[in-house]
Amino acid sequence: MKIYISGKITGDRRYKAKFREVEKKLAAAGHIVLNPRHGAGGAAPRGLYAPVFRHDGGGGRGSVHAGLPGQPRRHVGMGVVPVRWETDLFRPGGVRRCKNGMKWHIASVSWGKDSLAMLLTLIAKGYPLNEVVFYDTGMEFEAIYHTRDQMLPRLEQLGIKYTKLEPENPFLFDMLERPVCSKQKGTHQGYGWCGGLCRWGTTGKLKAIDRYAEVRDAMVYVGIAADETPRLEKERKPYKLHPLAEWGMTEADALAYCYENGFSWLEGTIRLYDVLDRVSCWCCCNKNLRELRNMCIYLPEYWERLKDLQRKIDRPMKGYYKGKPRGVFELEQRFRAELEQEAKA
Repeated sequence: MKIYISGKITGDRRYKAKFREVEKKLAAAGHIVLNPRHGAGGAAPRGLYAPVFRHDGGGGRGSVHAGLPGQPRRHVGMGVVPVRWETDLFRPGGVRRCKNGMKWHIASVSWGKDSLAMLLTLIAKGYPLNEVVFYDTGMEFEAIYHTRDQMLPRLEQLGIKYTKLEPENPFLFDMLERPVCSKQKGTHQGYGWCGGLCRWGTTGKLKAIDRYAEVRDAMVYVGIAADETPRLEKERKPYKLHPLAEWGMTEADALAYCYENGFSWLEGTIRLYDVLDRVSCWCCCNKNLRELRNMCIYLPEYWERLKDLQRKIDRPMKGYYKGKPRGVFELEQRFRAELEQEAKA
């Protein structure tokens, strides 16, 4: 296709870079690109026309796409193609707007206590909410998926869109098989345990959710509790909202509110929050020794999975202490010894 790029120039000092970026991507896709920044004074070249397609898949009013493959489209005539940078050209849905012109509002929900309490309260208080986004690593506790499944019918009833995001690669591939080059180990396979200074899984999650929101020009509710001051201080992106902090809802308040509303995160007969501080991925090496001991005792199925991972990863799950490894097998021996001592006492 022959595509003319149109966008704001006056008052935008970065317009040349923006136009150039879109030009490169369109040219790489095989299109003939007409960039007004090459013309005199930025004026549109005369007599240059291209087919114009309007996206019918929820792109919002004024969202126009240049007939990209795989997107539903409707031919609306010939003319200069107005392009809204990468957001409209390269992302399904493009910039989102509600029917009343308000910004699209997304709740980032992991289905743990804080984000769920946030979601329930947003609904109860009538806050603007258009979409719930869940980043699924594939390594969540089964109770997380059960909690999600409890909420999905309610979201559908309220007309709130639900979207699941996933890692670019399967979690276990990045953990065990991905080619990695590091200063400490040189070239090796897999990032290994996720946590501590190497929170590669968390980084991927945050980037994916941020990217999803930014290309839609959306506001994002994030479930950080009022008493998580260090985390709140790190949040600087203007489109992120922290309603739990606004309401003064602490982590304990969030858990109590979820229990009151019928959510318990059961694994068999065990409530996860009775034995764990956080219900993050079951393989997260940020879990403290109390949590790991409780997993060994009360969640043996997940403990066996940890042992299977430790067989495949050189680094001990909890690193070294005074030169001694604290891998899953060493920790199991320690926990068993502690239980024997407690039984004798």
